[in-house]
Amino acid sequence: MEAKDLRDQIPYYLTAAAAEGLLQELEKYKPHTNIYASAQNEDLLQGDAWSKLTIFDFESSTVRKIKGIVVSNSCDISKDNAREIPPRLSFAPIVKLGGREN
Repeated sequence: MEAKDLRDQIPYYLTAAAAEGLLQELEKYKPHTNIYASAQNEDLLQGDAWSKLTIFDFESSTVRKIKGIVVSNSCDISKDNAREIPPRLSFAPIVKLGGREN
C-alpha cells in the first residue's frame, strides 16, 4: 500500500496543506520498517509494548505474565498528575495472528 492510497483515511478537519504534508511524511516510510521510541524512557506511555504484564486468569484461577500493549492515554496514567485514587492501566494482549515470525 502506498501513502497516496490512504488519502480517504486522512482526518477531514486537516487543511489541504496539512493533509498533503502528512502524505509526504508517510511516503518517507519504507515497507516493513520497525519504528521504536527510546527504550530509556521510564514513563508509562500509550502504545508501549510490555512482555510481562500480570493478569489473573479467571478460568484457571492463576496469575500469568503475558505480552500486551498499553492503551491508556499517557496523561491519564502519568505519575505526575495529582489524583485522589491511583491510576489504572488499560492494556490489550498481543496475540500472533499468523504470518512471518519475528
